Amino acid sequence: GEHGSAVDAKVPDFLEFIVKDMPQHQTPMRGGLMWLNARANKLFGKVFKDCAAAEQTQLLDEIAFPETAKPEVSAGVRFFGQLKNLVVTGYY
Repeated sequence: GEHGSAVDAKVPDFLEFIVKDMPQHQTPMRGGLMWLNARANKLFGKVFKDCAAAEQTQLLDEIAFPETAKPEVSAGVRFFGQLKNLVVTGYY
């Protein structure tokens, strides 16, 4: 799309930083990561971290844009929205 992908934006690096640095966010992040792994497993038969970069991008792009997301990924969209808010807060 016209937006850069979530992977281009270094989201995985931010995720790791936030979870290590801000313990209060560990439970929601774990839930989101569990969802991401389940989705990766459903689509590609493996956990997120074992997916190829293009597969990771496809998964993240599926949840990065709420206005175009399919209903079946609504939990992922919520997770990505929370993550995005944390990233924006942490980044600025």
